[in-house]
Amino acid sequence: MRQVQEVTDTSCQAIVDKLMALGINPRKEMIAVFVHARRPEQAASPTGEAQVRVYGKSMYDFSSDKITFKAAQ
Repeated sequence: MRQVQEVTDTSCQAIVDKLMALGINPRKEMIAVFVHARRPEQAASPTGEAQVRVYGKSMYDFSSDKITFKAAQ
């Protein structure tokens, strides 16, 4: 799970950095950024629908000006 957090945190930070480079401050503009880690599964659900395995997400929270990670349940 540590690798998932590293990848999603790094991606989230890159988006925040790009916004700042464009002159957009996500904290002042109240922009939240979410990066989800998931992949399609081979097996279909009981109803025949495609399934996705979710590993977790990183989020930039403008109110705390921090990036946090939440692992999937």
